Amino acid sequence: MGAADVLAILGAIFFILLIFTPFIPGGPSLMVLFLGLLPLALLVVLIVKMWELSSEVRSIKEELKALRDEREDTEDGTEV
Repeated sequence: MGAADVLAILGAIFFILLIFTPFIPGGPSLMVLFLGLLPLALLVVLIVKMWELSSEVRSIKEELKALRDEREDTEDGTEV
């Protein structure tokens, strides 16, 4: 599940809670709890997304290095 999916799910839960808060016993306290945990959940989602991006950047760097090495080998006249 991607970070966008998690953000969409959190947004849906927020709006469902917002609509049903008056009808749920203890709803306002549930909303306060959710709003208190929302920044923590967003922080975790952003950290996971950053981790995914860093691994993608690392793999792209490795591919680029391999292409550069291959190009240098062909420029030297030796075929791989």
